Amino acid sequence: MGWICRLCGGKLRVKVLKASIDTHNIDRKGNPSERPSKRDEIPNIKEKCIFCKKCDATYKDGTKVETVGVWKE
Repeated sequence: MGWICRLCGGKLRVKVLKASIDTHNIDRKGNPSERPSKRDEIPNIKEKCIFCKKCDATYKDGTKVETVGVWKE
């Protein structure tokens, strides 16, 4: 089943934030196109946080999942 929140019994998830630079083509009106033509990820900028889908509790990067959740099969 996965990691379960100790507070409410909801399922724990991980959000990963990455920084990137998007390069877009320009349309006739001078606006950027919807889809990027190139995407470059900025190295060394990455953050993870654990959150519960049910109670919306959020734990910052570096928090061990064992301290906030319980593993259930």
